[in-house]
Amino acid sequence: MQTVGNLILLTPLTFCLLTFKLSKNGFVAMYITFFTSPFIESFQFLQNYVATSFEYGEAYRSVDIDDIILNSLSGIIGVILFKIMNKKFISKLNKVPETDIPY
Repeated sequence: MQTVGNLILLTPLTFCLLTFKLSKNGFVAMYITFFTSPFIESFQFLQNYVATSFEYGEAYRSVDIDDIILNSLSGIIGVILFKIMNKKFISKLNKVPETDIPY
């Protein structure tokens, strides 16, 4: 369950960056996702250190390189989903003709 969660964690971030045109292309969105993942893991490491001070031998959350890899893959999934959605839905919405109906 944790693997699937890490695999889809940053997919919405990448999808939204591309949908709202906050990044120029898929590579920029993937770079943002790639650098967001180590930030999350670093914050998680600091949270473990401050909360438990490693007194109990094992913190309640783990910091793994696997999380960074899976979160980076979630950026790729977000780009692929955006490409599919853009091809099927968003590009069709942009082609809707304007009407001369007064409001």
